[in-house]
Amino acid sequence: MSAEIKNHLTEAQAIVKLGGTLTREQGKAFRKLLMDDLAKTKRVVIDLARVDVMDTAIVAVLVEALAKAKQTGVEFFVTHVSGAVEQVLRLLRLDGLFELPVSAQTA
Repeated sequence: MSAEIKNHLTEAQAIVKLGGTLTREQGKAFRKLLMDDLAKTKRVVIDLARVDVMDTAIVAVLVEALAKAKQTGVEFFVTHVSGAVEQVLRLLRLDGLFELPVSAQTA
């Protein structure tokens, strides 16, 4: 499955929905999108419900965005983490780093 990145930005929050296979190829565009969202709103929710595979380049973008969010006082959540993505986070010992509510509504 190809990669999918959708962004819904309002003044109050950004919801970024990811899907498919996310690799290094999408990393640069994903990073720019997140950094722009972090500059424009006070809450960012990353929805991973449709992600099949996510490599470490995308995880690195998430970690960088989380650090930027903490520096700037923006709330940052990662939701709907699938088993495959959770395995990657656990393998990298990052599963405790992100707040992982079940859905964007509970974030």
